[in-house]
Amino acid sequence: MCEFAHLTESLFEGLPKLKEGQQIFVVAARNPTGDIEIESVLYADESDSPQEALKDFCETQGLDMATRLCIPVVLPQGLNAEDVKGFRSVRDGKCLHIEFTK
Repeated sequence: MCEFAHLTESLFEGLPKLKEGQQIFVVAARNPTGDIEIESVLYADESDSPQEALKDFCETQGLDMATRLCIPVVLPQGLNAEDVKGFRSVRDGKCLHIEFTK
């Protein structure tokens, strides 16, 4: 499991990568009770989908893709990287993403 401090550091380090066109994904494992635990932060090409990034990650790490989620991290339109102060998870129906906030 990824510590919250490590997650925060990794996401903030990824801000310049977002500006360069890379995508950031958070990989989370689902346990049998339905809870999720953050495992890793991935940096992927702009053209990669969450499923492609998750597949590559799981194959590289020898992990089961069926028990993991790949959650996109976004910088909302109109928010400059320099103004970012935090992040939050956002659920829209069945979709989940993490977005940076002021």
